[in-house]
Amino acid sequence: KQKHPECAETIDMILNRYCRKLAEWINRENAIGTMCPSVMIAGPAGINRAKKEKQIAAYKRNAEKYEEISGLISRIQSVGTGGIKAGDANALEKLKNKLENMEECYQTMKKANAYYKNNGTLDGFYLFDEITEEKMHEYKHSGQPFSAYTLQNCIAEIRRIKARIASITAVKEEGGGEKVIKGIRVVEDTDDMRIRLIFPDKPDEETRNALKANGFRWSPKNSAWQRMLNANGRWAAKNFLATVKDESNES
Repeated sequence: KQKHPECAETIDMILNRYCRKLAEWINRENAIGTMCPSVMIAGPAGINRAKKEKQIAAYKRNAEKYEEISGLISRIQSVGTGGIKAGDANALEKLKNKLENMEECYQTMKKANAYYKNNGTLDGFYLFDEITEEKMHEYKHSGQPFSAYTLQNCIAEIRRIKARIASITAVKEEGGGEKVIKGIRVVEDTDDMRIRLIFPDKPDEETRNALKANGFRWSPKNSAWQRMLNANGRWAAKNFLATVKDESNES
């Protein structure tokens, strides 16, 4: 299935990792083959039993490693099929399209229920094909094609999407920025929707643990500790910075 162009960078990154890991696996597989000669070549008498057992164990471990490497193919296939990330370049557009589809779906379900209530069937309902007898039996048993539970879930999803749109819009309207607090650069990137903490030097283990406790993760690409840019992200940054000693004020 063709992927959206914006997924290309992620796919290339995983594919490069797959190629590197596969090459390492092949080299290891070849090295294991030299640990002990084949019985077909050396004969039973020419085989060191201990070495052969180690070789078999090594082959088994390498086979398990291959399963892990093969999992990267599934990751490549799944790129672009998950939820909408706030850092996507077209996140707002995607969310608005999703909201429009969900609202249309909700109205369709309501119309289908009303049609069924008035006619006792969905035959002739303009948005449905021919309904099977099995489905009709289910409708008669439940009283309507779409249950109240299904409609409530749809409404909840619509509210969730609206809240995400409002949250991302508010952050983008405020605009990004950068400031230095206690010697640490605090960067708000509204394009990637990330709040980043950039240290002049590598923080010690205690500081790294505090960052992780506040939801920050190390980004080698940006050389920064970062998390999602939203109200929670800003609070987490403020909470972490409150624990940092301001060495610039020390004499």
